[in-house]
Amino acid sequence: MRAARRRASVGFTLVELLVVTVILGMLAAISARVAFTVIATAKVAQITTELKLLETALKDYQIEFGSYPPMLSDEEAVRRHVDRRWPESLDDLPFSEFETAPAESLVFWLGKFSNDPERPFSGNDRGAARFDFVEQQLGYERDGERTDEPRRGEGNLRNLVYWMYYPPKLFKPYVYFESRSYETARYDEALRPYRKSKVIDVSDPSDIYVNPGSFQIICAGSDNEYGSGGKYPDGPYDTENRGRGDDNITNFSGRKLEDAKP
Repeated sequence: MRAARRRASVGFTLVELLVVTVILGMLAAISARVAFTVIATAKVAQITTELKLLETALKDYQIEFGSYPPMLSDEEAVRRHVDRRWPESLDDLPFSEFETAPAESLVFWLGKFSNDPERPFSGNDRGAARFDFVEQQLGYERDGERTDEPRRGEGNLRNLVYWMYYPPKLFKPYVYFESRSYETARYDEALRPYRKSKVIDVSDPSDIYVNPGSFQIICAGSDNEYGSGGKYPDGPYDTENRGRGDDNITNFSGRKLEDAKP
């Protein structure tokens, strides 16, 4: 009888096993949440670092060439820019459609150009890029989906498919708005350049926007939805039909917009 009791006391009861299982489950859930938070924080840090590097490359570009690169959809601005940078150019002017230019202009102007002053876009002997683009993050959109299939480069420059640059492990490209196009620019049907929450000089149209006289770079964040823009830093950044913009990361916020609110 005593031996039987000792044997029974050695093992776990069903209730004890259930308690241990619940505790292990809770610990696993807490660990998963912590791991997810750490990964998400690391991704935001990686994107903000890349945004800062892109911003520095654009500022260096402005110092060297006298202006920030224009939107490829603004033909007159592109013409003036090319005439100043490549006065001997015989190439057709680069051009991108209004809807895609905010995502394509960034890679085009910071990319490689020919050292042939008459054929900067179509010539060989390409120089170095002004930004160290990660090859795996380059792509373009086809039928609304990202692809990195080899593109065709034959024909007029207007028929080229221009590359876009995507944040690491995200499916919406960085968007570049140059200040001369703030009034008319938009991307992904809804996103527009961000305005200031408080305008100091209402008589100056450029002061309405964040970063007047320069540019805005916007990442859609982990939800891959840009939203419609908004007033920085107060917001709101939501839009009724296109998802939320609170988790957008920008060069002027230095972090997610929801973390930049007062």
